[in-house]
Formats: sequence, C-alpha cells, structure tokens
Amino acid sequence: MKDLVDSPLFMDWIRGKSKAIQFFKQFRKRRLMASVITRAEVLAGMRPEESWRTQKLLRRVKWIPVTEEIADQAAAYMAQYSKTHGLTLADALIAATAKVMNARLVTLDRDFFPMTDLQVHVPY
Repeated sequence: MKDLVDSPLFMDWIRGKSKAIQFFKQFRKRRLMASVITRAEVLAGMRPEESWRTQKLLRRVKWIPVTEEIADQAAAYMAQYSKTHGLTLADALIAATAKVMNARLVTLDRDFFPMTDLQVHVPY
C-alpha cells in the first residue's frame, strides 16, 4: 500500500525525534509521497536553523500537486465535515490527495481526518 505522509511527521523528523527517525527509515527502499499542501505547512513551520535539514528531507519526497479531481474531493469533504468536525481546507486537500492517490494517510493527528472512506494510520 502507498502511504501519503502528513506534516507533523516531517516536523518531528526535522526536530530529531527518535520515533519519527525510525518511521522514515522505512522509506529508504520506497519513495516517500506527500501533498504539496504538506510541503507548504512544513516550510511555514520551519525554524531558520532547520533550513538545511528540512531541504534535505524535502528532496526525498514525491510531491503530489492539487489537481481538479483532488480539489473536487476536498470540496466534498469540506461540505460533509467542516461544520461538524472543524475540518480545514488544508486538511481536506491532504485527505483528498490520499483518497485520489489510493493511499493510506499517515498522520499524528487522527482527529483532524474524520473521513470514513479513507484509511488513516497513526504510526506512533
């Protein structure tokens, strides 16, 4: 199964957290995949002293752009979950990317993704 990785895992790796380092070791033999929305979140949350380490990690990722299909799925998620669960557009786009790519969404924030048609995995 393909995995689409969410930003909290990237931030933990950048900050040297051992569980995140262990998690990312599995991607040495297969390509790491994430939404371009996650890339923006990681870069926005990066501290100046983390720039080199962040860029090193970002080069290892296959970045999935937002397509019309992903945007349409995100809009459907927003209509269904924004009022009842506080779903943000960024998280809707990330979830929609996983859905369209037929990938498991790997995140530390399970509660941010209430979708029942999406496989969500919390690795630690």
